[in-house]
Amino acid sequence: MKTPLYFSAIFFAAIIAFSGCKKDDQDNEKPTITLNSPVEGEVILAGTDTSIICLNAVFSDDVQLKEYKINIHNAAGHGHKSTLATWDTTIIHSLDGKSRIVDFDIDLSHFNRADTARYHYMVYCLDQAGNESMVYRTIEISWPEKK
Repeated sequence: MKTPLYFSAIFFAAIIAFSGCKKDDQDNEKPTITLNSPVEGEVILAGTDTSIICLNAVFSDDVQLKEYKINIHNAAGHGHKSTLATWDTTIIHSLDGKSRIVDFDIDLSHFNRADTARYHYMVYCLDQAGNESMVYRTIEISWPEKK
């Protein structure tokens, strides 16, 4: 008599435990990034009062955005021809909602002339579930020629 009661208890406990698991509600979709600026191969002049790198991007997710990150680093750091340029920067900003248009400028007016080179401009987007997307462009930061 105790055996059927024991199995009934296990059966009902299993039903309760597994009915709480809803795998359909998990966010497994990566956010999307539409990077409008900078464009691939863009040359940006540094060292002037108007020297900026303009980010224009649209971030979107099916559930909820969390943050975007910009990382700019020397393109030569990946086994390419070595240069003396050492500048690199990382910027992180929060996002909310399902879609955001972002315009963000990075000031290069105090940029070091020795750091002119080709750079990878990496843009990442993270959603609340931890899914991440990335796009990048190769840009060139150069110095205005003297006249």
